[in-house]
Amino acid sequence: YQVRIGKTKKRVIDDITLHIVAELPLVQQFVEEEGLEWMLNQEEESDLAFSIGVLHGLQVLDMDVESSTEESFLADYIRWLNNDSSTWDIEGNEGKWYALIDAEGNYHILAIGQDTESLFTIATYKNERTVEVETEDGIEIQTIESDDYMGLYFEDGKITYLMMADESGNYRAVRPKELKKELTITPVTRAAFFTTMIDIPISTPFTLSAENADDIDIVFTDIDNIPDIADTDGDGKKIKNYFIVRDIYYSRIDISDKMDNPAGILTDIGLAEIQPAEYTGEELSPVIKVNGKTLVEGKDYILEKVSDDVVFLEEGDYLISLKGIGDYTGFTTGIFTIKPAPVRYIISEGGNGIWKKGSGNGLRFVFKRSVHDEDTIDHFQKVLIDDEEIDPSYYQVKSGSVVIILKPAFLEKQSAGDHTITAVFDDGSSQPVRFTIRKKDFDKKEDSSGSYKLPLTGVE
Repeated sequence: YQVRIGKTKKRVIDDITLHIVAELPLVQQFVEEEGLEWMLNQEEESDLAFSIGVLHGLQVLDMDVESSTEESFLADYIRWLNNDSSTWDIEGNEGKWYALIDAEGNYHILAIGQDTESLFTIATYKNERTVEVETEDGIEIQTIESDDYMGLYFEDGKITYLMMADESGNYRAVRPKELKKELTITPVTRAAFFTTMIDIPISTPFTLSAENADDIDIVFTDIDNIPDIADTDGDGKKIKNYFIVRDIYYSRIDISDKMDNPAGILTDIGLAEIQPAEYTGEELSPVIKVNGKTLVEGKDYILEKVSDDVVFLEEGDYLISLKGIGDYTGFTTGIFTIKPAPVRYIISEGGNGIWKKGSGNGLRFVFKRSVHDEDTIDHFQKVLIDDEEIDPSYYQVKSGSVVIILKPAFLEKQSAGDHTITAVFDDGSSQPVRFTIRKKDFDKKEDSSGSYKLPLTGVE
């Protein structure tokens, strides 16, 4: 494969790697038996952790070396390094991978950690160590059995040396001929989760000894010839390729989709902005934007919550993760914030009310809170009539939003004509609401003239 990167200076790109990810039945079995299915939720991260091999790219030195002199070469190289494009070559596996053939002729998949220049794989084995144990009689030397880690290094298809722990637990290089006993080793891949390293078996155990080491070979063969690899999810593929670009700032972008669609342009989902929302009392969906463009869930990204039972309903911060799809790539996490909605108090009953002197009933008003109306009564403080606070003895307050009833005795003292009432709360106030007091001998005929049809202020 050849990868070209534009709009980024060569010196910013640290590495390009091809991760070979195989579907391994033993990994599936281990995860199920150990109850580690949760590790597979972040598909991209876990896939790379379970990769059987990493091939590193080689940057192409495409500068005009022949035209450079000894004096100008350094300046020419710096100019080349600062160019806004670079080209990388990566060796392809072409549906093949490395397998170990043990002394009995069985094939085992190899997890190769760096490149193909110096092949190596990792395995675990049972080891005996000597330790000092404090007893009643003093310090005793005891032998204990432990699960240890081994690195196997190959050259020209043969094991050249083993990196393994000695009886004291110190790692050193050991030639196969130096082995003192037969070992049963299991090929594994190492997965990092939080601060823990987990050795996950990827193949069946085989024996290794000084006598059979020369009978163990490495071959580059078709994936179909390696029994450790199978189509476990039934999609017709046994392996997946992930192309990862890393920069000098430790950022990473998955360009796998770009390799399949060279004409497309991929954008890192890590550039996404998660827009805050205001509380509405109903479940909300985050609005995701990149460079001002609103992305579409299911088309541009996959959203994952901390758990399936999380509902974006109440005010607060929610941790979410985004995985880019389509024209977007990569993985990022962020916070979706639901902010308290602005509180407003509105008149729902009694606006433009009319009270006639001599009436034995009070004048009733109902004020409603725009959010959490059931708590309105808890925020109530006072009543203003014509912008002046009145004594609480002049009115009654009841819950049910907030019901305010101006008492007849108070209304009798007020002048005939238009007045306003304002409900005051600890987090806001209503708009002044107009009401009318009429004289006791008011002629009803005047009511039909329309002279008392006043605007209903504060009603929404």
